[in-house]
Formats: sequence, C-alpha cells, structure tokens
Amino acid sequence: MIRTMYRLAQVIKLVLTVLIVLFGLSLYKTSKADDAIILCCSYHIDRSAGYNEFNPGFIYRHFLDNPHSYAFGGAYYNSLSKTTVIGGFGVQGKRTGPVTGALSVGLATGYSSTPEIVIVPSLVLKNNIVLNFITDPADFKRSTAIGLGYLLEW
Repeated sequence: MIRTMYRLAQVIKLVLTVLIVLFGLSLYKTSKADDAIILCCSYHIDRSAGYNEFNPGFIYRHFLDNPHSYAFGGAYYNSLSKTTVIGGFGVQGKRTGPVTGALSVGLATGYSSTPEIVIVPSLVLKNNIVLNFITDPADFKRSTAIGLGYLLEW
C-alpha cells in the first residue's frame, strides 16, 4: 500500500512538473510549431547493473526564432527508479531525410543530490521514432544507454 501511494505521488509530481514547464515555455515567441517527445524505455549496455528500463515521461520542445533551436523541459521516471525533471536548450537539423540529428544540453535532477549537466545526442527517424544516447563520460561502460521515444508534432 505504501509503495503504491509513493508511486502515485511520483506520477502526480511528474504531471505537475510537465504542466509548469509547458506554461513557462508557452510564454516565448516561436517560429516553428512546437513538438513533444513521449518517452517509454531504455536499454543499458551494462546488463548486470539492474537498471530500471521502463522510463515513461514527456519532453516538450519549444522552437525559438531559429527553426532549428529549441528550449525543452519535461520529466520522466529514470533508470534509478526516481523522477527526473529536465530542462535546457538544443539544436536539430532540418528534417529532410530518413534520419535527423539533434543535440540537447541541460540540467537533470534525480540522479544525485544536485542537478547534473546532461548532453544528449539524439536521432529522429522518419517514422518519428526518437533514439536518445545517454552516457556519463566518467563511467562510460556502466552508464551508457539508448532511450526510446516517439515524436508528436502538431
């Protein structure tokens, strides 16, 4: 019962965080329609570490005056089974071929007692599948993972 209540509290915290981020990002002028990435899971290279690989979450991307740059914010259930709140800025190539690259830089909570700087290269496939490449350069083998998401455009 207590574990269920804890998970419910985490979900409520996640939803409130996303709503706050969406409101904040809606205050800025844009030159391209915004989009969002629905996150679902990850695959860790170090299979012995026992990471949580079910990572539901939501990342909202608000494109700035340059149609290739964006501010982003969101939250997800991370590989340590904690809620992560993330935000920052990124750039994405023009979507003309089957694969488009993106690079996001920001701050993320939930991995240590203080927010950490994150650098996340991504690939957006033609069918809107998003692959995020996550690693900690200090511990490459143990921390490297591929995250899977779906890009919603409107």
